[in-house]
Amino acid sequence: MDDKKNFTIEELIENSFDFSTYSEEEKKKLIEESSNLILETALIRTLDEANEETQKKFQEFLETEPDAEAMAQFVEENFPNFGEKIVEEYQHFMETKKDGSKEEKDLKEEDK
Repeated sequence: MDDKKNFTIEELIENSFDFSTYSEEEKKKLIEESSNLILETALIRTLDEANEETQKKFQEFLETEPDAEAMAQFVEENFPNFGEKIVEEYQHFMETKKDGSKEEKDLKEEDK
């Protein structure tokens, strides 16, 4: 039996940062924006790697103005490695954030 818990992107982000100084509304907004950024970047990379036929199929699908459930189903059926791309983009996001935090810290030290 597999005891691994699957987390949503939002849960991963929430558990990765200290939001204690933010209001609940600010926290939700930051988590949502970060999550959207990760998902959009993963989708762009996935589409970039897809063949022309799949890209065209996706464009035609978008023209139907699908809801979130239809989008999730389309992605699952047509981009089997999308989950891997999300993980990669989340890891890149976290590395970038760590680097950014280090740079901010270095700048603060320089100002002293």
